[in-house]
Amino acid sequence: MKDVDIVLSTESPAEVARAFTEFTEVIEVLSQGDRKTAVRLQSGIQVDLRLVADEQYASMLHHFTGSKDHNVGMRSRALARDLHLNEYGLFHGKKGDGDRIDTGDEAELFRALDLSYVPPELREGLGEVEAADEGELPVLLQAQDLRGILHVHTDASDGDDTLEGMIDAVRERGYEYVCICDHSKSAGYVFGLKVADIERQHAQIDRLQAEHQDFRILKGIESDILRNGSLDYEDEILAGFDLVVVAIHNNLAMDEAALTQRIIRALEHPATNVFAHPTGRLLLEREGAKINLEEILAAAAANDVALELNTHPARFDLDWRWLRRARQVGCRVAVNPDAHR
Repeated sequence: MKDVDIVLSTESPAEVARAFTEFTEVIEVLSQGDRKTAVRLQSGIQVDLRLVADEQYASMLHHFTGSKDHNVGMRSRALARDLHLNEYGLFHGKKGDGDRIDTGDEAELFRALDLSYVPPELREGLGEVEAADEGELPVLLQAQDLRGILHVHTDASDGDDTLEGMIDAVRERGYEYVCICDHSKSAGYVFGLKVADIERQHAQIDRLQAEHQDFRILKGIESDILRNGSLDYEDEILAGFDLVVVAIHNNLAMDEAALTQRIIRALEHPATNVFAHPTGRLLLEREGAKINLEEILAAAAANDVALELNTHPARFDLDWRWLRRARQVGCRVAVNPDAHR
């Protein structure tokens, strides 16, 4: 993240700007004025405060929550209606020399351009303006839409909580099911499960399942994809799981073609259900592996394997741009937290 933009409507811009520069986290004031004040925080991040009048707020907020391509699309639509849109408002006349059109909030701004409201998450210039024009915007996934969790860890491998603790935490949040997916045996650095460990865990799950008839506890594993593309257990062991999540954790520096084929071989294994954090990236720490995601998405779709959207804050992998492509090729997506506590 390079910087943070804050939009604030106020009748006292000078007073607000001064108060903003006096926050304890501020180490440097880069600029200060009635319209914009910029500071640098102790973290090194720059924060820009945009100060506007009430009638400018909706258009300014829209401008800073949309990508360049989205804003270009919106401005082009305004021009086609003999209107002018910029960050300060929507005006009659292509040059913006006419009267301001009242837009009290972003929804009114979109309505003024004969569009359905486009949520900020979709403002990327990837067809959302056209979809809003045709009433075909997708419905965004909400937390309450998730019925269960398919990828969590316990202290049997590298999690912090016991099996019972993780199950209780998931149940308390109102989910209907959970799949326990500790690491597999080759992941010795995170105490991957040997066969005897799996047998003990499955016995525990059976006992806990008997105690919680209204809740489903699935027996899963996060199996390492080995260097040759095989999975980390023999087929008869894999057959004992309700769900097999596969992932690459090592040898990520293989050349693109070899790594891609390694993954595809794992996706073709009949036991594989989900491909976790596909690129292996760690935000601010490690770039994703160089893989051919087009080929991997095609293989996942052909083998009915879901690609994971790993929502752990350090990952957010698969990247949102590829989620669109996954939908286009008919590949399912599993939204999971990869929770360890």
